[in-house]
Amino acid sequence: MEQTEQLTDAGLSDAAEAVRTLRAFVFGSVAVEVQQSGWADPERDTWTRRDARADADFERGMDAMLRGLGG
Repeated sequence: MEQTEQLTDAGLSDAAEAVRTLRAFVFGSVAVEVQQSGWADPERDTWTRRDARADADFERGMDAMLRGLGG
């Protein structure tokens, strides 16, 4: 609720939808990272980060989403 109120106060017309969209993006990104790293596989003893592009991919997606929500 606090996030929605802050975005409403900042002038975003549909703040609740924006919060749901941002959460879905973040949770989805984390799920992909976990799946591709092998972290959730009980058969693996080690897990590795997908690659150095993961951060750049996340940032690019987040930037695009924020631009879309703001306009």
